[in-house]
Amino acid sequence: MAFSDVTKFLANFDGGARPNRYRVTLDGAPGAAGKSPEQFQFLCRASSIPASTVAPCVVAYMGRDVKVPGDRTFDDWTVTVYNTKDMSIRKYFETWSSNILMNFHNTTPDEEEAWWMGQALVEQLDRGEQVTNTYKVKGIFPTSVGDIALAYDNNNTVEEFAVTFTVNYWTSEATDAD
Repeated sequence: MAFSDVTKFLANFDGGARPNRYRVTLDGAPGAAGKSPEQFQFLCRASSIPASTVAPCVVAYMGRDVKVPGDRTFDDWTVTVYNTKDMSIRKYFETWSSNILMNFHNTTPDEEEAWWMGQALVEQLDRGEQVTNTYKVKGIFPTSVGDIALAYDNNNTVEEFAVTFTVNYWTSEATDAD
């Protein structure tokens, strides 16, 4: 199909979803790090809508490989967070991570099963702040609390760091509701 008439494009284009219109709410592991910081949804500078993959399962049939759906996997999910002066959000993630497996010895606290897992909500917003789609990211825990770059010549910026979570699964309005 040739693209020759911009008016046809504009008639079919609704303005598009904007990547800077989102909200991330974190409900961390209650036993792992205490209450999730309320300011997280404001200081979460960057995120993504989580990804998943259905890998093909190859079945041989009469000399030919036939691909059928295999297992679904959920990719790790990373958020970038502005650091606060008191480092409260950074300390929250460090505590959560340390409670999973302590930094100085190879032990975990004795608590109920799955105490280390949290969940998050990623909401896509339109320009009027209305939620257009919601993703519930379930069974998450931090696998990496990233570094904070420090430099004498880094003026007029706010510190930030990345947190990578492993994801057990997510749901959205288009998938089975949770």
